[in-house]
Amino acid sequence: MNKNFVDDMLIEEEIRRVDPESVPGELPTMIERDMKIWALKKGLVNEPYNDMIVLYAIDRGWLQGNFSGMEIL
Repeated sequence: MNKNFVDDMLIEEEIRRVDPESVPGELPTMIERDMKIWALKKGLVNEPYNDMIVLYAIDRGWLQGNFSGMEIL
């Protein structure tokens, strides 16, 4: 058999075995858990998820009016 063919077969088999996928890391998991606790304390259980994210970021000071992140201090 052709060596390149065998190498390609082994590579394809390894790719199928590993099957990489994106998973959240430790920090996003911690932030999501903190946001859930925060939402329960604020009584925002029926709030749409995207709105809850924005409200959480504002409450934490991550979003501020008239601030784009490009300002020079």
